[in-house]
Amino acid sequence: MTESETFKNLDEAMAEQVTFMDPKHIMILLYIILSLAIAWFILRMYKLWKKPDNHIVKELKRKQKETSEDSNQKSLVMTLMDQVVIEVKNLTAMKAQGVDPKELEDYGRKILNLAVSQIPVILKSTKSINHRCAVFTVDPDDRKQLMVLEGSGYSLRGKEKLRLDCSTVAGIVYVNGKYNYVKDVTKEASYKPNPKASKTIYSLICYPIVVNDITVGILSIDGSEKNCFNNDDIAYCKMFTNLFGVIFSAIGYDDHIKLEGDDVDGKIQVTG
Repeated sequence: MTESETFKNLDEAMAEQVTFMDPKHIMILLYIILSLAIAWFILRMYKLWKKPDNHIVKELKRKQKETSEDSNQKSLVMTLMDQVVIEVKNLTAMKAQGVDPKELEDYGRKILNLAVSQIPVILKSTKSINHRCAVFTVDPDDRKQLMVLEGSGYSLRGKEKLRLDCSTVAGIVYVNGKYNYVKDVTKEASYKPNPKASKTIYSLICYPIVVNDITVGILSIDGSEKNCFNNDDIAYCKMFTNLFGVIFSAIGYDDHIKLEGDDVDGKIQVTG
């Protein structure tokens, strides 16, 4: 028998087996094959999900992390906001009761200190970003400059000595009463690096503190990375400056924290 005849007989035998196979057996075989295919597909998808270099999975995990961080940040902001609101209510109640002005001022500054010490924490979206936060007002000894009334992230000596003149970002905000967000202060013409600073500051938000349509202070928040603030951060700054305005009004800073001299006329241009 030739080789071709052998394969012919084998094909005929296999055909007869398929023809006479029980339909139930065929269905069982198909079911087994289908089950194995589904199991393989599920296993494949699981491996893809766990695969560390899969860009789709990485992107999904990144978005999930961002959503979680954003939710956590909002929770921290609302908690701090509630604390400040409670203290501001206490302050206004003390003023209505005729409490001594010096006691009012001390209490108001404690509220400001509470806020500025916590704002850098709630805005710190990543551990690599360092924030400083300060409330600036006119220096009563030199009304052409601003000084730190309350601040966080500065050295004690630096906070006491820091004076800001008429050539930088916050002064423009003081003049026009509109906030400014500078994504990279090193690109500003007025930028003057501090040779004693241990870290370079890039991002800067300055928001005016307004009482009766008069700018009486500046909330300044900076960051150690370029463009590190988002729209939510800017909105939070606005909410806090609104509360700070109530504090300033209660402690009388709306009366005496004003610039003197025709040459300045509110034109202090400063940055935190």
